[in-house]
Amino acid sequence: MRKISHWLCDVTLLDKRLQIQFQRNERIVLMSRNEVRLNDNAGADKRMLVEDAMAENYKYPAPLFARKVSVEQFAKNIAGKLNFTAGGDIAALVKRLGGTIVIGSTSPEDQESGSIIARSLSDFTIFISEFTSIERDRFTIAHELGHLLLHLPKLQKENPSSVMRATRFVDERDDVQQRTEWEANWFAAALLMPEDDFKRIYPLGESEAQAFFKVSRSALSARAKSLKLI
Repeated sequence: MRKISHWLCDVTLLDKRLQIQFQRNERIVLMSRNEVRLNDNAGADKRMLVEDAMAENYKYPAPLFARKVSVEQFAKNIAGKLNFTAGGDIAALVKRLGGTIVIGSTSPEDQESGSIIARSLSDFTIFISEFTSIERDRFTIAHELGHLLLHLPKLQKENPSSVMRATRFVDERDDVQQRTEWEANWFAAALLMPEDDFKRIYPLGESEAQAFFKVSRSALSARAKSLKLI
């Protein structure tokens, strides 16, 4: 089994890119319900046409087969480097990294969930459903960031021109797909609900914890079970 560090992007190098990408990317704005939409509809149409033309070149992520504890530690390291704390603005984090969030989908299979198209670590689009809550959207965005940071480096190491597309749709008969999604979920849970904070806040009550971490009740319960608190 390869160590997770073999495939993961260099966090320090990623951190050095942030200010440059933040200055270059002004494509998203927060709306009244914290939705994120493109400023320029024509630009959105153009982006979608480009992505449609590239569809045949999309590659799906493959798992690292890293241990859960390694993925969670990586998420903790990323949060530390990017100064992201529990309950923080996940949309602003995407923007800092050079990404864009769009309300929409890449195909019928992810209309009620989410997906990502990643051209590089600093050029990616996350799609979130118009039918889901803000709390669920936060987990979806963190999940897609997990695919970006965990799985894109491996994909592009094998083929630097690869464009990654990941959706929340999983074939339950496909163990590889399931493992890939687990890794992205582990990353998302650790990013949004850090273990130390969670063990401190969760005993105060589920309502207090849900408000603090700004996640759905199902995500909160899954994290509590994972940490053996229930």
